Amino acid sequence: MNLFNGVDLFSLDGPKQILANAMIIAFWFVGVLSVIFLIIGGIMYASSFGQPDRLRQAKNAITWSIAGLVIAMSAYLIVNVVVTQFK
Repeated sequence: MNLFNGVDLFSLDGPKQILANAMIIAFWFVGVLSVIFLIIGGIMYASSFGQPDRLRQAKNAITWSIAGLVIAMSAYLIVNVVVTQFK
C-alpha cells in the first residue's frame, strides 16, 4: 500500500523536493486530524443525551471537521494539478 503516490518522503533532492514532501505530509496530517475530530464530534453527539448546548457543540465539531477535510482534499488536488502542469 502506497500512501504517498510513490514519493520518497526522505529524499532531500533540493528545495523543490523538500517543499513537495512537506506539503504532502501537511495535507495528510490535516486530513487525519479532520477525521479524528469528526469521530470525536460523533461521540459528542451520541453522548449529548438531547442537551441543546452539547448538541450544538457536537454539530459544530462535525461541521468544522468536514469543512477541514474538504479544504485539505481541495488543496491537495489543486497542488497536484498545478505540479503536474509545470513538470
